[in-house]
Amino acid sequence: MTALRLFFFAEFATVALAAPVLGLLRRRISSKLFLVGGPLAVAAVPLAIVVHLWLPAQPVWDAVWLQLLVAAFALAASGVAALLGRRWMRTGPLLATLLALAVLATPFWGDLLWNLDHKAARSAARGCLVAVNPLLTAAKALHRFDWTHGPVLYSKPGGIKMTRLGEDFPYAPTPVWLLSLCYLGTGLLAAVIAGLVRQKGRPAEYLLAPRRFC
Repeated sequence: MTALRLFFFAEFATVALAAPVLGLLRRRISSKLFLVGGPLAVAAVPLAIVVHLWLPAQPVWDAVWLQLLVAAFALAASGVAALLGRRWMRTGPLLATLLALAVLATPFWGDLLWNLDHKAARSAARGCLVAVNPLLTAAKALHRFDWTHGPVLYSKPGGIKMTRLGEDFPYAPTPVWLLSLCYLGTGLLAAVIAGLVRQKGRPAEYLLAPRRFC
């Protein structure tokens, strides 16, 4: 695993752990989103300089787009945390963290759905769990890294064995730009819904007031 690939994998894991919790430091929804998404998006500039100077073989724009994907993933995690926090103030961010980690870990727990008896449901589950995972997208974007290089444990009919993702069925990660837009849209949609949800004891939160988002 190259240093750049390891960097992005670690960055996604860090965002999943930290982004929902950092939102607790701000009350306004827009502040929750900007707290993590803004710095991560701006970090694409120094990252491009580092890649250009120390990793000349790696296309700079690949690193830039992947950094923007990290920022979009952070916005999605923050938006979902803000939404869940309307119902569960303390445990909402924790649930968002667990959800973000589950998205990153689909190759490890996906066997629960990949072994469904119904062929169409099994095929849909495979495609969905691959499509939402940004690690698979990052691995493909960085020198076409093949996830099958790393063995993963899957439960198989008739027993458990070691296999490699991609050998049992082909998979196609989502393009970086498309997954970035999906995560960005998820974060913004969750933030808007969070702004519309009434928090118990505060009737004014029925309204979509501008001060709630700025």
